[in-house]
Amino acid sequence: MSTPSQGTSSSTCDKGDIEVTAFPKLANERRIRGVIYRDVYWKSVDTVKDVEEVEKVIAEVYA
Repeated sequence: MSTPSQGTSSSTCDKGDIEVTAFPKLANERRIRGVIYRDVYWKSVDTVKDVEEVEKVIAEVYA
């Protein structure tokens, strides 16, 4: 992703949620891309409980 020093105005990055403000603008300008990964395990880890759940999955996969 571009940083302000690479040409993205700071107002794009300073106001609101990045998913609502900066990402759509950068996508419309074709300055940001996404990647699709197939056959992978992905889980957001926001809490200690999430970490514990992921640790269990990893232990099962790599046991």
